[in-house]
Amino acid sequence: MTTISGLLTRRADEEGSLMAYTFLDGSGAEPQTMTYRELDTTARHIAALLAPLRPGERVLVLTATQAGFVRRSSAASTPE
Repeated sequence: MTTISGLLTRRADEEGSLMAYTFLDGSGAEPQTMTYRELDTTARHIAALLAPLRPGERVLVLTATQAGFVRRSSAASTPE
């Protein structure tokens, strides 16, 4: 069975330097980018912080930007 976390890790291993996301805020500011390796690393870190929680426990995700949301929501599918 293939998992989302497995797919992300494989992509990070094989093509980690490729851009996974580019975030534009509409103000003309410099775009924020995230590689597959950065996304995988961040997701694993946040997943480790969530690991002590039991299945079904609630978690509130607050972010100031869409980029922050993607970083944090990726951890939800990374069980390691």
